[in-house]
Amino acid sequence: MSKSVLLSTRITPKLNADLTRLAAGSDRTKSKIVTQALQAFVESEAEFLASIGKSRKDIKAGRYKEHDDFMAELRTKYVKSR
Repeated sequence: MSKSVLLSTRITPKLNADLTRLAAGSDRTKSKIVTQALQAFVESEAEFLASIGKSRKDIKAGRYKEHDDFMAELRTKYVKSR
């Protein structure tokens, strides 16, 4: 098992009770549940930030459409498909 780092945080009594119930019902510790949740959150946020970075590069490179042009294109495609 890899080394871990202690992280201390304050949570509401309700969240603590919810974690306790979840841990009891899933045969996992509260620590394991919180670690899994934080890992999923960090991965999701990293993907989101990478997406924003890519979008900014696309805009700087001129790879984008103005909103009105895009909506007109959608309307054209939608009307043709009917």
